[in-house]
Amino acid sequence: VCSSDLSDPLCIGYMPQLPLPVDLKSAQFELFDRIPREKDIDGLGSHFIGKYITNQIDILWATPQAVMTLLDEYGYGDLKGKKVSIVWQSNLIGKPLLLACIRRGATVYSFNSKSDRDEMKYACLHSDVVISCTGVVYLIDETFFRDDQTQVAIDVGRGFLDGKAVGDMTLDTISSKVLAYAPIPWWVWPLTIASL
Repeated sequence: VCSSDLSDPLCIGYMPQLPLPVDLKSAQFELFDRIPREKDIDGLGSHFIGKYITNQIDILWATPQAVMTLLDEYGYGDLKGKKVSIVWQSNLIGKPLLLACIRRGATVYSFNSKSDRDEMKYACLHSDVVISCTGVVYLIDETFFRDDQTQVAIDVGRGFLDGKAVGDMTLDTISSKVLAYAPIPWWVWPLTIASL
């Protein structure tokens, strides 16, 4: 167990437990920036994203790194000229994934909770890779995918239905339509822990 002293040489990294309590949310970025750069293992400080955007570092946040590792491991990591839809724009997963895909040469469609569902569906239908990380149970169904088995689907979201962890995608209806898919919790989440 590390001490609360951020300069403690025995502690090699700090990772704030998210989400923060309501009374700390207004100060979250100030808190993240207090973590020494070399110990910011979740990459939440403003220095981290700046260095990543300007190609000064190649280290990704843990969950986005897990997604990219998964794509690489199964031969889908070369995104040059590919179209990628990312459903959600969080600072921890969605935005870093967007940046990682752009750095690999992809055209990226990015959506948030206010995005038009029909536009989201259109983009997903025309994408090579669809990644959803909203935590909204079964938000993405078979109508977001073509029937030609050429798309890759990665489910990063996690919600609960009847006490069971389920993802953003309706796996049983999309599995026969896509080339490959990664459901939760078996793929991305263990790789997230390994990436830390």
